Amino acid sequence: MRLINMLFAATLLGIAATPAAGGSLGETKVDPSLSWTSDCQAPVRPTLFFDTVEGYNQALAQYNTHVAQVRRYIQCVQSDGKADIDALAATVASGMQAQQNAVVKGNEDLRKDFEVQRSLLQ
Repeated sequence: MRLINMLFAATLLGIAATPAAGGSLGETKVDPSLSWTSDCQAPVRPTLFFDTVEGYNQALAQYNTHVAQVRRYIQCVQSDGKADIDALAATVASGMQAQQNAVVKGNEDLRKDFEVQRSLLQ
């Protein structure tokens, strides 16, 4: 049991001394150089030209429509981003848990092997 406690303490010290570095998503390293893009379609900027009051009214209507499209686009980007953040967090959490479970199981198997070898000495 002392060996396990020592191993655990050494592991914690090793982790504490290791600088934090990001993992990876498949073959892609997670770091600040990654770029993210929404699947939302940005609105096309209208060409506003008028030289009469009627043309002005029509351009104003086009402008107001564009402003509404920009608002919908921003909402879409925010929604996409939140969904991706949530999915990414779940993916990372799942990967972390799987790796931790694997190393704990491996350590437990090692402990059992150690106990079997020790029992053979008697």
